[in-house]
Amino acid sequence: MDKLHDQNVQESSAAEGISESRASMDSHKQNDDQNHKLSFTERVRAEYDLQTRSERLRLDITDIPIYHKELRQTTLPVDIQYQPGKGRFLVARRDISAGELIFKESPLLLAPKAASEPTCLACLKVLDAKFALCKNCKGPLCSSGCHGNGHTEKECRLIKGLGLEESPNFRMNFRELSVLLAPLRVYLLMNESPAAKEVFQALQSHKERRKMMPIGRYVEEKIVKVFHDKLKLDVDSSLVHHICGVLDTNSYEVSIDDSSRARAIFTLTSMLNHSCLPNTQRWYADGKMIIRAATDIPKGVPVTTTYTQTLWGTSTRLAHLSTCKMFTCVCNRCNDPTELGSHLSSISCKSCQSPDGLLIPPKTSEVHWRCHKCEAQVPSNAIQAMVRASSAILSKVDMQSTEEVTATLKHLSRMLGRQHYIVAELKLGMIQSIMKLPFREDVSDDDLIRVMDASTELLSLAELIEPELSRFRGLLLLQRGQAYLELLERQRNSQENMVSLSEPYKSSCDNGLTSGVIMSKEYIKEMLGRMAECEFILLYDQRLPEVLEVMEHLREFLHNDDTEEFSAAE
Repeated sequence: MDKLHDQNVQESSAAEGISESRASMDSHKQNDDQNHKLSFTERVRAEYDLQTRSERLRLDITDIPIYHKELRQTTLPVDIQYQPGKGRFLVARRDISAGELIFKESPLLLAPKAASEPTCLACLKVLDAKFALCKNCKGPLCSSGCHGNGHTEKECRLIKGLGLEESPNFRMNFRELSVLLAPLRVYLLMNESPAAKEVFQALQSHKERRKMMPIGRYVEEKIVKVFHDKLKLDVDSSLVHHICGVLDTNSYEVSIDDSSRARAIFTLTSMLNHSCLPNTQRWYADGKMIIRAATDIPKGVPVTTTYTQTLWGTSTRLAHLSTCKMFTCVCNRCNDPTELGSHLSSISCKSCQSPDGLLIPPKTSEVHWRCHKCEAQVPSNAIQAMVRASSAILSKVDMQSTEEVTATLKHLSRMLGRQHYIVAELKLGMIQSIMKLPFREDVSDDDLIRVMDASTELLSLAELIEPELSRFRGLLLLQRGQAYLELLERQRNSQENMVSLSEPYKSSCDNGLTSGVIMSKEYIKEMLGRMAECEFILLYDQRLPEVLEVMEHLREFLHNDDTEEFSAAE
């Protein structure tokens, strides 16, 4: 298993350790997925009773990707536990270090996202205006020769009963098919594999509660009725409601490649509890979900992931979890009105003489928000109306327009405060828009400075709400490094001193970035250290090659004698 080297190790040592780790990992991958008599799911089922017992999951060593030879083990570092009312969840069976690879697994099932655009049934590629049709069932395919294996013969025979070829509105029918397809694939898999059936039966569905909600009526009308009337399946409606509940509660959206996205169900990953301050990060790469410790996880502590977005405020997160996942989160972040000191949901107080006065969210929506400085109060409905209006403004911003983004940032910062989650979302959107590679011709030096400023602010925020080895931090470090490298390249190419920060941004984020600082070897070394940290965080990310490219170019600048000449030129 992967063991994070000492957190106090210097960055240069960390970079060397990462390189060695990657080499060991690559060599070990050759041993992955060797022939086994039982599938992963079947081995899970064989080791313990999914329905009632809490026992350790033991796997053969070849299932455990490692890159420290001395840490090879035959047992995963997690226990699967069961509690009435909570269902099955994973806990650390020993101390797990930040950076350690906990497990990886292939999905039990892949299917198009519900109500998605036309998607190839075989490979799940999102289709263009022109696409092929299955000769038998007339379902959508990317081409008649698609090599994907998702569309089985049994599924094809059943879909033929929908009569897709008889409908004049193909695209609307394909959208309805995407709603039906995941439950159908689960049903077929449960009939074909006893092990998979037991896993799906064990996962939480909240079906009885869902039946009393609009989603229950939707499932009855759009799925149960179609199963019975058109597909002629003799299936109990209660099972269909359970399947749909399992999918909505436990599935993950995954990117198969640049043009293919799907919802996926996993054996172990689907048993990870939620926390708004998760202690793991997940990646989906090469057909497998990778679960890695983002922080140290003490023995006996639940192993968690997040079902929401990092930058959502508490009310938005709670609404999503209650509606879609059927539970109320009680994590430390949700229980703290200040959201661990980030004040992502707090609003700037307009009555306060203090520049940092903030209206703090109350525990319930029925009471007033109160300023933590001047004690001024504002009704909850007034705050909610302001947030809704701000969200509407955010949704209409043209991220390609620097002027519009800058003006909107100023406006929303005055309305809500620079700390608010809507402002943070806009900053992140601005970073992502500017940093689309290759750079747009209209990206200026000031735009790149804006990226460095905004990413620095968001990194400080990440230290509070998603610290240590989170992908959120890793991507911010990458984009900051890419912006910095572009500034270096422009400085070298122009042979001119770069101007300091433009006035509006200098006052909001005065980090002293002048041409001399930018080109100094000390600053380049500092950025290389941050990129070494970024490399370790994004070790399994598809953007890792971008990290390595930035580091390579920074090293070239570091060893280039011209660097000091540029620095001295100021």
